[in-house]
Amino acid sequence: MDVRCGVSMSLTPQEAAALLAQAENGELSLDGEQGAGDAKEPEQQQGGAQQGQQSERKQDEGNGTGNGGESDDAPEGAPIASKSGTYTIPYEKLVEARDRAQQAEARAQALEQQLAELSAKQQANIAQAQDQAQARADAGQAQTSADKTLESVQGAIESGADVSLFGDFSAEAMANGMRMLAAQAEERLFQRLKSEQEQALTPYANQQHQTAEQAHQQAILSKHADAHEIVQSAEYAAWLKSLPSFMRSSVESTVGNGSAAEIVEVLDTFKAQHKPVTQDKPKAPEVPKYVPNSLSDVAGAPHTDVVQQTLESAENPASLLDRMAGMTPEQLERVMNAV
Repeated sequence: MDVRCGVSMSLTPQEAAALLAQAENGELSLDGEQGAGDAKEPEQQQGGAQQGQQSERKQDEGNGTGNGGESDDAPEGAPIASKSGTYTIPYEKLVEARDRAQQAEARAQALEQQLAELSAKQQANIAQAQDQAQARADAGQAQTSADKTLESVQGAIESGADVSLFGDFSAEAMANGMRMLAAQAEERLFQRLKSEQEQALTPYANQQHQTAEQAHQQAILSKHADAHEIVQSAEYAAWLKSLPSFMRSSVESTVGNGSAAEIVEVLDTFKAQHKPVTQDKPKAPEVPKYVPNSLSDVAGAPHTDVVQQTLESAENPASLLDRMAGMTPEQLERVMNAV
């Protein structure tokens, strides 16, 4: 019979614990029978288990794998059905769970005991320190360093200080705790002053950065006024692409993060290897020269209107016709009236 068949019903934690105890004591039946009145002697149960294991080994040897597909080193003890009844929990898992629970409980008990001992020691030490301080005060004696430390500790605790800083409240532990409190206060003060200083210096730092950046740009533009146009041009991109990879990466790094002198050197190299194509500028249209038709058109002559100029050209028929061709009807009428 397969000893891994398990219990066919879902078990409560109490029933599982009872089955586990029976398995440890050798009282668990391997054929799945859990009746209290059917319990067998340990020797009979052990013999039945051995017979079942021998039968299983023979069956596994006969078919090569066994019905359950398990090896001969399967966990001893019957598995327990899961809560849903669909699956079974191996016996060794129950043992592991029990061991973990016992270990966790032992650790919790040890911590509780240590905490209780520490609390008792704290109470005893602080009570002793208070009694000694009070006795000295009643006797009119001056406060000792321990009395002052105790007073400081009590004030710190009332202000919300972490009690764990003072350990067991012995004189040495309280002194160490006060030193740690002082160190924490100094650190907080340092961080606050540092933050205030950084905020105060931020505008100055920004101004210094801008000034340095402007000087950097000016040093480049004084040598190459067209520096921005160069690095954005297609010619510069083509030149950069034509360089070997190790030179290209160096040039890119220099242009991005180099000094002004280094960037100027890069631009000098580019211009030396790439001469820009000059385009002929278009000539301005020639202004037609004015040819005076008469002496009155010469610069410096007295001003005459169109009609007077026409009348003066009466001796030159060709000039007269030219002038009359560009006159308005009113001007023509004035000329005719003046004839």
